[in-house]
Amino acid sequence: MRFHKTLLPVVAAMALLTSCGSKMTEEQINAKVEEQFSAQRAAIESEMDAQCTASFDAMVAAKTEAIVQEKIAAATAQPATPAQ
Repeated sequence: MRFHKTLLPVVAAMALLTSCGSKMTEEQINAKVEEQFSAQRAAIESEMDAQCTASFDAMVAAKTEAIVQEKIAAATAQPATPAQ
């Protein structure tokens, strides 16, 4: 969904560049649009990578804590064996 939100400014910029009366060639316009699109894409990918890493780290920490608590509960539930 964010991809579509990013595409809108690129299309708007392209429309603005073509309607302002500037004498840019179609190749220049396409290059400018591609440049802006690539920059937006890189920003989104970076943000998504950071969110993914944070989410993964949180899941690993939660699973690790659950395993530790499970082991603690199992150790305290066992009756103490007397030393012989």
